[in-house]
Amino acid sequence: DASEKFGERHKLLPRGRQAAWTHFVWQLAAWSGERFILTGQRRFKRLHDAMFMQGLRLITGNEGSLDLDRNNQPRIIRLPTWRMPECYIADRTNAGVEMVFPSPHTPLNWAVGEMMNAFRVRAQLLKETQVRKEKRGRR
Repeated sequence: DASEKFGERHKLLPRGRQAAWTHFVWQLAAWSGERFILTGQRRFKRLHDAMFMQGLRLITGNEGSLDLDRNNQPRIIRLPTWRMPECYIADRTNAGVEMVFPSPHTPLNWAVGEMMNAFRVRAQLLKETQVRKEKRGRR
């Protein structure tokens, strides 16, 4: 249960940096899609498309993350594919190179719920876009 391991999470996150939570991307995708459906304003469609694509990029593929083992030592773990992580973490190597990687806490149900809502809005938006195209074609 990740909610009982805040001490371990704190050890992994560098001071001064914040995690990039994944659910906000999906919330923006859904909100902007709904605004486009209501208003027809193209700026909301562009924002929806950008946020929806960003959300898809957050889904895990062939990736690893950092976690602590039983001795509280950091270790690299392989994450399951097709999961929505809680957040993305930024850290720097000893050489100063910035690394960004998904949290080992995956999937996050809140983010999954927001993603499902964004997919629902996306389907509605695509249907609405097709109806608008057909109406323009009849004129």
